[in-house]
Amino acid sequence: MIANYNCISVLRFFLTVPLCLYCITSIVNSKERRVNVSNFGLPGIIDLPTSGNMPDGELVIIQQVHKSLARSVLSFQALPRLGFSFRYTGHGIGGYEAYGRINHDRSFDAHLSIIDEGKYLPGISIGLR
Repeated sequence: MIANYNCISVLRFFLTVPLCLYCITSIVNSKERRVNVSNFGLPGIIDLPTSGNMPDGELVIIQQVHKSLARSVLSFQALPRLGFSFRYTGHGIGGYEAYGRINHDRSFDAHLSIIDEGKYLPGISIGLR
């Protein structure tokens, strides 16, 4: 029984390691454009939005739960230059609502890319927050 268990463990190891290495190398060698998504669900860094956009048809779902903040985000790149984001956020500590929050907030974003970033020209976008 012990030898059979060790055989299965060794087999799992030799199947899992090559699969993980294959996935890592395919991600590293991918030529696809990578986009950082901010905490608000749109392209950006942390909480700072940028003029970039996600690939067409990209769907992003984010759930964040912190000590005094709970945020759910649903973002969608509807067209190559038009993206939308919907957020539902709970604030505060010690309330009687979901996650112990005191109040909740809903927000909506629309992001329209006008000009993509070039070698000498910055990217330009307009948005509704």
